[in-house]
Amino acid sequence: MKEHMVSKRWRNLCWLLLLLAMGGLLAASIGSGMGERGRVWLVGGTAALLGAIALLVLCGRKLRCPCCGRVVDRQAIQTFRGSQLTCPQCGRKLTLK
Repeated sequence: MKEHMVSKRWRNLCWLLLLLAMGGLLAASIGSGMGERGRVWLVGGTAALLGAIALLVLCGRKLRCPCCGRVVDRQAIQTFRGSQLTCPQCGRKLTLK
């Protein structure tokens, strides 16, 4: 039986971008509380947040089933420690490598 694989690096990149988005949100909230002096924090945090969200969407689109082409981003992120997931459309077992 042929083993179908999905790249694990996209899942790991999704986690990294999620952390970057949270850091951007934190920096923007710090900047908004500082008034005029926090303008750089506010702009930088907002830019980091929006950039991370845009890259997160693009990264999630790369996690596709090689058989049917269905996006399996939610299933791949939910299998944080595991390496097996199932495609919800075709039912094939996929391995994260």
